[in-house]
Amino acid sequence: MKMSYEIIKKTIDELRALGVKGNLLDVIVTRSTRLFTPWTFSYITCEDGYIGCGMGNNGFDVPIDLSFLEELINLDAYKVINRLEQGNMRMFDLSVIISILAALSHKFMWDENALRAHGFDAKMLSKPALSAILDLGLIDSKDVVAFVGYFYGFVAQISTFVKEVNILELEPIGDFDIYKAKSENTNVRVFPSSKSKEVLEHADVVIMTGMTIANGTVLPLLEFTKNARFVMMMGPTNTFYPKALFDAGVDLIGAIVFPSGEQFKKRFINSRGYWYSEMDLKHMLICPKGRMKKIKP
Repeated sequence: MKMSYEIIKKTIDELRALGVKGNLLDVIVTRSTRLFTPWTFSYITCEDGYIGCGMGNNGFDVPIDLSFLEELINLDAYKVINRLEQGNMRMFDLSVIISILAALSHKFMWDENALRAHGFDAKMLSKPALSAILDLGLIDSKDVVAFVGYFYGFVAQISTFVKEVNILELEPIGDFDIYKAKSENTNVRVFPSSKSKEVLEHADVVIMTGMTIANGTVLPLLEFTKNARFVMMMGPTNTFYPKALFDAGVDLIGAIVFPSGEQFKKRFINSRGYWYSEMDLKHMLICPKGRMKKIKP
């Protein structure tokens, strides 16, 4: 985890260098295993009055007593991060830090023109980025695609198009067994994380969940992706200023950016963190300038 935290440290340095400052306005934590809402959601008030918000996956690693968060409200965001770094740095603490970085990054991530002004290619999408990469011709029918984390709906979609889909999961592999009364071939296989090197080195395309940042596995996993045509990260937990991720070897980021207004906040609270059907999210595909042309098959 310590090595992977370098991505977070570098992002903090990038945001400081850009002059981004703000105070922690609010933190919302959800932990419903029934709804699958393992989210830490933070709000920041920037010096210029801009309100940003951002999310981190807490992996349901949530302390019973969260009252300590109340002491952090209205403090400088970087001081909050520093205070959390002095503790045990469990996954929940990382989710708070990531959500704060995403909130500080919000003014860049919400505006594709702002991203372009800082040297990135960015494309606003009408649907999640995982679906868009098929429409953009980034996937070939001969590709072996590896997922780190089971992206359920998209796995079903992409498996009809590519040669092979291999999925790495931290959860017990038995949870993904399926019984078929009649035998049927499938090109989708699920592997335990102990098979990471074997699966990722064999892949043409690697798609990783942002949770790998929160659980500290992102950099070791990226070491196994050198043979891939491109590596993509997807989800709200990687929706912060992207330079450090690109420097680490990520080619594409599928960002999910949340509106920072009160109406979305109320819906998020009242749904207990179930944002998946929200219509006013922004989906963005981001990459280093010119990279998109280089990764097409």
